[in-house]
Amino acid sequence: MRRHPLGVQARLVRRATELSEAAGRVADAYERAVAAVRDASRLETLPQEAGLGLGWRLVTSLWILREAGPEAGGIAAAGRDLADRLHGPLQAAAPAAGLRTMLQVGPAARSRATEAVTELRSLLAHADENNLLERFTQTSVDLLRGQDIPDFVALAAGADLLIVSECRPAETLAAHGVIPSTP
Repeated sequence: MRRHPLGVQARLVRRATELSEAAGRVADAYERAVAAVRDASRLETLPQEAGLGLGWRLVTSLWILREAGPEAGGIAAAGRDLADRLHGPLQAAAPAAGLRTMLQVGPAARSRATEAVTELRSLLAHADENNLLERFTQTSVDLLRGQDIPDFVALAAGADLLIVSECRPAETLAAHGVIPSTP
């Protein structure tokens, strides 16, 4: 087995950590927006005050999902999957990030760290080939940008929402592919 310099392994672990955090952020932001829509759809009718409470959160979440675009759900799912896949190897590779820790752990932990670094290399290569970091970053920006909706947009969306409040927003959005459908 070819050994890589410790500095390279430390940079690799740091890079994998940054990728995992970006993947988790995009997945969490998307899941929060979808959860707000689903929470509102459980009500018989939505509150009449679009600027306060649940109605405001619903309008904001719908705007966020609209601004992020239809591909946001797929990117968020890829982010959650990658964050989950990186978690175990990152934990096991932790000793490889520093000389002191590599010297302090036993041979079994060093072996696991070396195997984990190999797995991280593979996951990072896959992420690089698919431009995942850039896609996660752009989708996160799109999801955050939607949170800054101006009041006039919220009022217009709220008025539209009150018109369609008799239907189930989550079911309608799922039918159009904006959010995943519930089982």
